[in-house]
Amino acid sequence: PPASPLEEEPTDPAFEDMVLAVGPAHNYGATPQEIEQEHLQQIRKQEERARLAAAAESERLAREAQDREELRQLREEEAARLAAIQAQEREMLEVRKEPLKQYLMENVMPILTQGLIELCATKPEDPIDHLAEWLFRHNPQLPDYESA
Repeated sequence: PPASPLEEEPTDPAFEDMVLAVGPAHNYGATPQEIEQEHLQQIRKQEERARLAAAAESERLAREAQDREELRQLREEEAARLAAIQAQEREMLEVRKEPLKQYLMENVMPILTQGLIELCATKPEDPIDHLAEWLFRHNPQLPDYESA
């Protein structure tokens, strides 16, 4: 054995002859330490891939949940807006129908009611035609209006 770490180990002359004949020794395979290290590195890579895939899936699920929430909010806002528009239209129709309703109650309904009473009393074969004729004869806007 060498006395110091800087000294080379003495070699066997037979070994030197063989090295000259065959060539220096080559180790083409990996050492057990290198094999273990490579195995651990592959395991780490698989774990990293799995972690990244889980993170991507988690992010995708979070995005989907956020998209669903945004869609729900949009639908609620749209429903509220539609309800407000419908309420406004109903109110506008109520206001706009008042003059027409008043006109019908003052001018049409009294004469129509009298005509329907007459129709019930006479019971003609063709009630529609009879009512139409009666309304023409009793029209207050025509000059030859007959008092019923």
